[in-house]
Amino acid sequence: MEAPEYGRYVTIRGRTFLFSSLHLLIWAIGLAFVGEVVLSGGVNFEGGNLLTIGAIDRNASWAAGASGWRSFFIPSEWWRQFTSMFLHLSIAHLLLNGMALYNLGRLADRIYGPTRLLLVFLVTGLAGSATSAIWSQLRNDPSWGAGASGAICGLLGLLLANTRSRPDAANQYVARQLLQWSVMILVFGLLVPQVNNAAHIGGFVVGYLLARVLKEGYFDDIRQDTEARVVRAATGGLAAAAVAALLISGIGATGRHETVTALARLNDELESALDGLERGRAGAAKIARRSVDGIEVSDPKIADLRDRASQLLSIVDVDDLLSVQALRLTAIEVVEVFAERAPDWFIRVSNK
Repeated sequence: MEAPEYGRYVTIRGRTFLFSSLHLLIWAIGLAFVGEVVLSGGVNFEGGNLLTIGAIDRNASWAAGASGWRSFFIPSEWWRQFTSMFLHLSIAHLLLNGMALYNLGRLADRIYGPTRLLLVFLVTGLAGSATSAIWSQLRNDPSWGAGASGAICGLLGLLLANTRSRPDAANQYVARQLLQWSVMILVFGLLVPQVNNAAHIGGFVVGYLLARVLKEGYFDDIRQDTEARVVRAATGGLAAAAVAALLISGIGATGRHETVTALARLNDELESALDGLERGRAGAAKIARRSVDGIEVSDPKIADLRDRASQLLSIVDVDDLLSVQALRLTAIEVVEVFAERAPDWFIRVSNK
């Protein structure tokens, strides 16, 4: 049997399969997107730009494990830094990243083997999230998002560094192609506001640096030394953390989605009612109350906020400043609880 283009043939009970960690990554990303679609109740094909074709509901993406600069600095939200690199915000986003990962991943597997491929994906994905969070905080331009492109740019940096170091014509040709890809991604990110350039650059730089320390080849083809032991240990630890993060995401996604959806509706209805009252529309409160009464949520704190808001909406009057002020204070409390339960929800969404 001829050697495969990438990966390794594995025989189990007499049946031979092509194995690569690239397959595991693609399956994980695909299953994560299916979970997002189920949470979202479908996808949206209306409006937007190229990256928003087949968009996932914002609440579903957050509940599934998207990450932002606030959650990055909250220890209990650590798992989002792993899950966000497996999630995507639309079908178009998924397909673009999926094609790039498949093409770059095959080459990385062929040169470095499946273990180092997985290590580079996870390390550069985390680096992209960290760079994005720190850059957003420094610029006071916060955003949250999801996507594998930080890790994909990490593979791009890894392969560019590797091929540029080889003098033969074939590798120099590949290096030129990879460099063109890098420039195109940067320009695309500058032209499209939703693209997270910080995550791309952070992943790319770390991937480029990893090419300086990682050895080429599969573990059973090269000498087992310190580098091999460190790579195995690091990959095993990060992979275990990623699996744990995905389990946390899956187990709690429905509850988080219910919470964030209820808070979003409650916040929107209170804002609408207050805006209507300020414009002298007395019926705005009654309209908002009907919607608020329809909010279903199991969280006792949010249910109490809903009930109090409903009671205030039933008695508030345009000319009664005290009742309007009480409603405004309740709206502020809703925002505070929202910021506590979903710290990044109010800020700009970006594609990683």
